[in-house]
Amino acid sequence: MQRVVSGKINAEVLILGSSRAFVHFDPAIIERHTGKSAFNLACDGTRPDFQLAFLQTYLRHNRRPEYLALAVDVTSFQGAGGIPNSGLYVAFLDQPEIFAALRRKASDGCWPGIFR
Repeated sequence: MQRVVSGKINAEVLILGSSRAFVHFDPAIIERHTGKSAFNLACDGTRPDFQLAFLQTYLRHNRRPEYLALAVDVTSFQGAGGIPNSGLYVAFLDQPEIFAALRRKASDGCWPGIFR
């Protein structure tokens, strides 16, 4: 995420999803076969609401990709649940999209009292 926020990615192919996307999509292989730069923005334990926040943060700091590979799996259709890997987000609370996603979770009962 540090590279994302610094605007240094600007990939032509962007991969988004949870742990399955993180493990199953190798940007180096995609680059080799397509001739396009690729970046894997997928993250363990993320559900669609945080995947969207990651994408919005990426788009605010980097050029729009030509292609978006969105890995959809069974967890994509489950309820929003808690905040897995919550420590991941602490360094990025200054990013409006990530902060808003965390604030919505707080109002749903996760992390009560933190985002008032």
